[in-house]
Amino acid sequence: MEDITFGELLPIDKRINKVIIKLFEEYFCIQDNEKVLILTEYPSAKDLQFKPIHILESILKRNLLMKYLVGFFQEQFPENDIELVPYLCQWVRYVRFNDEIRNKISQADIVFGTSEFSSLWFELNLLSVKKYNLRAASAPNITMETFLPGGAIDVDVEKMEKEVMETYIKLKKARVIKVFNNLGTELEITGDKSFYFETGKIDYAGKISNIPAGEITIVSDHINGTYVSPPGWIENIHSRVELSIENSTIQQVITEHETAKKIYYGLNGKPPFISHRITLGMNPNARNPFSSIELEKMRGVANLVIRPKGNYFNPFEVNIFNGHFPAPKITIEADNEVIMKDGRLNI
Repeated sequence: MEDITFGELLPIDKRINKVIIKLFEEYFCIQDNEKVLILTEYPSAKDLQFKPIHILESILKRNLLMKYLVGFFQEQFPENDIELVPYLCQWVRYVRFNDEIRNKISQADIVFGTSEFSSLWFELNLLSVKKYNLRAASAPNITMETFLPGGAIDVDVEKMEKEVMETYIKLKKARVIKVFNNLGTELEITGDKSFYFETGKIDYAGKISNIPAGEITIVSDHINGTYVSPPGWIENIHSRVELSIENSTIQQVITEHETAKKIYYGLNGKPPFISHRITLGMNPNARNPFSSIELEKMRGVANLVIRPKGNYFNPFEVNIFNGHFPAPKITIEADNEVIMKDGRLNI
């Protein structure tokens, strides 16, 4: 393969090569003659005129990273076809593809979709994966650093799958789940619950995951207690944030005045806020709390997500506050059985 460095814009760290191989061999379990589709968004001419430079730079770097990935893949997997498919940046929370791209998706076995801040998960899952019987991954905000050895993709996938499944089974059987730490978080989850999980394995048709992977999400109308995000865990917010929760409704936000203003602005209003979902990170190599996709995977960290009122979304202000409240070093109990203690698995 041509020794591509893309100049000063994106010097390629060749250490990512082995992790690219791992992505396709251990996550997707690729077979000979399977067709791979790589989706990456690009800015329009008008975007280049008017959109913020730091966002455009991030998008263009990701385009070049995906171009490098495709070239390296062609060298390593000569029995497989791969196509790089750019799509126009939509500047929305959830992407919708046009018929031309959907047609390309329908002809693929594996789809790896990247974006700056939009989620491709719903489009790939609801419209593509089940309909076209493919395997797919959504990777919003992914960077070259994510592919480095020791990073959030470079995990023992078999081991993580075993740990996620064992934890999920224990949580699913429990009548009462407690999530707490020594920083002020004390939650109890009762009543009916549903669960979603990502193990990293995307090994059968119809399966989809985020990349990086490694999480268990609990959805319930009966999340109660106190939830605390300590200082320094939310980007651009430097104060302790305490949430008072009753039946999955945040009744009160206790923090400094300026921090509260940022939170209310990002969430498009004041309490009460609804949050039925708490995510428990299971990825031992995810370490960046300022990447929302990686934050949800950080082992030993709980993540409470609040969607803005009225589904408000401004792609230019995601760095003000994105609705994610992390709580580190958690202990998890399922019917009084300790599954995780101070952020370390106990199974």
